[in-house]
Amino acid sequence: MPEQRSQNFDHEPQQQTLSFDEMLSTWVTQEGDRYASLLIERGFLRSEDRENPECVREATTTWRKTYIANHDLAHRSWQQTSIRPQDVLQWQLGGWAGWRGYRPASSSVTTFADIAHAISQTQPGIPEHHRTAIPELASHISDVLPNGKIFALRCAGCVAVVEGSNRISALAYASSQHLSLPENFSVYICDLPDDDLPAFTQFCENIPIAYGEYYVAPPSSS
Repeated sequence: MPEQRSQNFDHEPQQQTLSFDEMLSTWVTQEGDRYASLLIERGFLRSEDRENPECVREATTTWRKTYIANHDLAHRSWQQTSIRPQDVLQWQLGGWAGWRGYRPASSSVTTFADIAHAISQTQPGIPEHHRTAIPELASHISDVLPNGKIFALRCAGCVAVVEGSNRISALAYASSQHLSLPENFSVYICDLPDDDLPAFTQFCENIPIAYGEYYVAPPSSS
């Protein structure tokens, strides 16, 4: 279950508001075609459509929707909020399969403080490219943070990042290494009712790998 640590941002002004459709469109635009190979592997995109931008965008939209399908987001808004860097250390990472190597054995969730610690200690089991990529992002974090919108869910005092995990990881690492930090930065936060906590908890603990209609199971090794 997510750690119940209150995150109160009432001291910061709220700014732009995005609808769910605007948030999803922005998220998909920021993804571009970088996950095209994965979309084919998972069955969301046919290989012959890889070079078709509209097909890739449609596949990415369908794929990303699966990760937040347990939340009634269609009528919820995402408020732009100014956040202090030190607030993100106890924010939680979504339970993405590729990031679970950061999770402490004693915990069911991963915080960004866990990620910063793992990278600083060169902990085994974390993605190899993160060992250099995240410290590199951290070295010029004030320039990196504005490169696209960051989206997060908030429920029962807990915050979980939906889009922007690499940048928040770099920010947490920069904070842990006492590097230069911006005074604040913008995050688009969707507030969920407390009774949505079970679905929020599942998002933080274990996001199942989703497969699309074109998925072809790999041949059996037997």
